[in-house]
Amino acid sequence: MIQFLFLFTITPVQSFISQARKTQDLYAGSYILSHLCRTGARWVEHHLKGEILFPEIHNQSIPNRFLAVLTASKEDLLRIGGEVEEVVRQEMRTISDSILNSLSLDKPADFDRQINSYFQIYWTFYPYNEPQYCQCFEQIEKLLGSVKNTKKFEQLSQESGRKCSITGEHNVQFYREKGQAYIPAGAVQVPGSLSLKYLGRKESLGAIAFVKRCADKYFTCPSSQYDKKFPSTAAIALMETENQLKKKRHDDIHISEPHMVFSLRNKQPFDDDCTPEAKVQAQNLLKLLETEKINFSSYYAVMLYDGDNMGKWLSGEYLNSQDGQREFHRSLSSQLGIFALKASREILIEPKGKAVYAGGDDFLGFINITHMLPVLKEMRNSFDRTIDLSCFSDEHLTFSAGVVIAHIKTPLSEVLAWVRKMEHEAKSIDINKNAIGLAVLKHSGEIHKTVLKWRYDERCTVTLLATVVKALQEENISESFIKSMGIEFGRIMDDDQPVIDDKLVKTEVRRLIYRSATSKKNSQWDDAKIDEFCENLYQLYLDGGRLERFLSFLSIARFLAREV
Repeated sequence: MIQFLFLFTITPVQSFISQARKTQDLYAGSYILSHLCRTGARWVEHHLKGEILFPEIHNQSIPNRFLAVLTASKEDLLRIGGEVEEVVRQEMRTISDSILNSLSLDKPADFDRQINSYFQIYWTFYPYNEPQYCQCFEQIEKLLGSVKNTKKFEQLSQESGRKCSITGEHNVQFYREKGQAYIPAGAVQVPGSLSLKYLGRKESLGAIAFVKRCADKYFTCPSSQYDKKFPSTAAIALMETENQLKKKRHDDIHISEPHMVFSLRNKQPFDDDCTPEAKVQAQNLLKLLETEKINFSSYYAVMLYDGDNMGKWLSGEYLNSQDGQREFHRSLSSQLGIFALKASREILIEPKGKAVYAGGDDFLGFINITHMLPVLKEMRNSFDRTIDLSCFSDEHLTFSAGVVIAHIKTPLSEVLAWVRKMEHEAKSIDINKNAIGLAVLKHSGEIHKTVLKWRYDERCTVTLLATVVKALQEENISESFIKSMGIEFGRIMDDDQPVIDDKLVKTEVRRLIYRSATSKKNSQWDDAKIDEFCENLYQLYLDGGRLERFLSFLSIARFLAREV
């Protein structure tokens, strides 16, 4: 009997989580994936007496992989790996079957095949030697990469027919309305009594999407901490509005159908499934908001971040000594777990927003737009305060984030694609990363985006953005300077190879801001304050390195000043 490292991973991740029409789907995908990985890790702990090195599996959200050390004979490795894989696959089957039973639905003909064939699970072992932990970890990572590259392809036998409304890949297994064309044989029509929460009137879902949608039917135990009422994008947008009503002593107010409030304000027809009671509540609520003079925005924000260079950190590249890498993994896992709890239970809580998953080194959450800038700043500061690896390395662990502001009517899949894009652009800013990518997707179709470092020396980018927004809102300056800069410098950027003189930019920034500030009768700024403001903006332009980044930064500030 000898010791082995055991590396186990479940895929796909991105498509399983992000193929979502509702926030409920998104949250369920993340939760199920964490649950499956935790199921495998706990089996290793309890039945194989292994030790989980990474991640901290007691966190509410964990990634799709874990690393363990266990004792076994070489002859048992194939059996052990297959055993853990089967435990995970059986748990997915149990979830799926339990959901059908709880809803009293027949099992469609192709249901089991879709469930059983969806996940690809990879695992590998490598002989473990404590003094050579670093080399062992590096080798097992390479081995897993080789295993993933040796993909097993199965002959597709799926018949033609209507595909899932969400994934677009799998044949429909559940549908509601008769008369839909190309419904595959063996698909099940759900009864009219099934809540529209689980299947919309015009939806037709495959097995995977349906299981995600109905996940709350399985995770019923309070200890599971599954959020059965994960807020919609409309609910996220109205969180601060509801909070303001409660502050004004309307404690009995609860916005049960937030999307109806927006439909009513925008004079759009209600959904067919809206009840008369819900319509009356929405009408009364809108009147109350008008009476209390409470404005609300149709926009919300999504934040996605990921630890920078995590592969290099885990491989020990940044460590001062390779001897303590195993202890480093334990410490990193523990600290990331502590921060994950802070992020999801202290920072991003209602009415500020709601976390989808918080794994420590990765995070996805929805933010009410009123609280977006304070949340971004606190998230970053809390990460820096919590993660202290100074006893292992002279380097600092950082993260890069994508943040997207979107209208509640923008398809969720499009918003998620954009937030991944902005995170990728943030990580591509330079070799050190540690950046934030911001984008605004206006309902009109107009898009503003910029990528900047979290900090330039001691200057915080988010703090400066908040300063510009506040200056516009308090009418210390007029937003006309932003529009004028966009027009003037936009002409320069239209050239194929624009040559931009930094001194020209500085002069024009100062001229336009001074004109903007002095034109506002209510401005409280003196010349010293205006000079400081001009210098901070000009310094951001220099730090950002690109004029278009600077102009987009200002456009985002103008948008926030109007919406917050």
